[in-house]
Amino acid sequence: MTIQVENGSVLLSFVVIAYNVEHYIEQCLESIKAQTKDDFEVIVVNDASTDSTASIIESCARDDNRFHVIDKSLNGGAHLARRTGVLSSHGKYVVFVDGDDEVEPTLCEIMTSYARGKDPDILRFGRSLMAVGDDNQRTAYAEEKALNTTFGGVKSGDVIRSVFSEDFPARNTWSVIDCLFKGDFIREAFNGMTDKRLGRMQDAYEFFVLSSRAMSMLTVPEYRGLRYRFGAGVSGNGIESFDRFDNGQQGMHATLRAVEQYALQFGHSEVQQYSNWFKYVMLGIVGREWCMRLSVDDQAEGFRVLRSTWGDKNTAFIILEPLLPRVQSFLDQQVQPADSDDLYRWMSLYDELVLEDINDDVIADKVTDFKNKRIELEGFIRHQKELEIAEQHKKEVERKRLDEEQREAQRVLKKDTCARKLVDRLLPEDSKRRKMLRSISRRLIRFVRH
Repeated sequence: MTIQVENGSVLLSFVVIAYNVEHYIEQCLESIKAQTKDDFEVIVVNDASTDSTASIIESCARDDNRFHVIDKSLNGGAHLARRTGVLSSHGKYVVFVDGDDEVEPTLCEIMTSYARGKDPDILRFGRSLMAVGDDNQRTAYAEEKALNTTFGGVKSGDVIRSVFSEDFPARNTWSVIDCLFKGDFIREAFNGMTDKRLGRMQDAYEFFVLSSRAMSMLTVPEYRGLRYRFGAGVSGNGIESFDRFDNGQQGMHATLRAVEQYALQFGHSEVQQYSNWFKYVMLGIVGREWCMRLSVDDQAEGFRVLRSTWGDKNTAFIILEPLLPRVQSFLDQQVQPADSDDLYRWMSLYDELVLEDINDDVIADKVTDFKNKRIELEGFIRHQKELEIAEQHKKEVERKRLDEEQREAQRVLKKDTCARKLVDRLLPEDSKRRKMLRSISRRLIRFVRH
């Protein structure tokens, strides 16, 4: 089937990016081929895959002129792959697809029809999750619900504010893979984006730029047009290797720098405010990744690379993301942490940070809050230990009393009798002669009983 690809001559461009997704790319491309509306092109960017991804793409695209395959010689990451693909697209509308995901067969038909009637720059649709692995299966339902929040429509400055602030009751996501974009809008925006490699959360940078330029955005989460494979890429909740964590946190740092640079160039105070908000959200995400996805054995080394990448003040915010709620939980429950609790290990690492002259008010407030709660918790722990010591002393006194009663019951000469008083005077307790007398008495008693 041959379709002309001059600008605007196709209704929809699917821009598919693929890197080492040999297990999923065929299903992805076949889901696009199965569209009920045929007016589309597919731009597939193979980001220098080292497995059989390229050959599978070639097989799927063979003899189908709707496909245009771009094979990159060097891996540049998702952002540069998307940028390459979208700048090669021609559709009136554009949808991004990751190579390990799939789309519903009615996506082109339903979403383009909806977009024609409403004419938004960004039209966000819903997604259904296909969980990979048991850990992700358990959380998939909650994740899917969170990703399909009903938001309605926003215009102008409210577009970026709905994603990069807490000003609305619910917050839009910054994902770019569950949106239909106006073609000219998305091509112009990506043409102005950085041509440098980014890392984790690079879609947040992309959506930051897009939302700052968009005049309107609509959401229709009730249409689940994306089949999202949760846990196949960087998403999910399982333990990851140290190297993967390190690469991820460095990539997130590069993404944040790109957002901050764009906000500075944009020159608008509100956009700078949204950039600052994003910084603290990202630091929080890094903190949760550090405590939840690194093994206990890797966390100390993870802390070292965080200090190297982010500096001590930002690392304080990162470590306090799990540490501060941990402290608060013990205060709320009025429970003393076990000696083996992560709390002590995390505090030991935190104490290595040099936190003088913090000129970031948000970080300074978080550090102060932790300092106060730590003092409160340490006071509670001391009090609990004092209570434990007092209780142990009470038990020891009681034990000695019971032991004394038991010994008294076994004695021939009872307490406060004249004979006992005389013996105590002549043979003091614990004296050698008293012990000898007691030994002889016990032998006599045993002899009489037998």
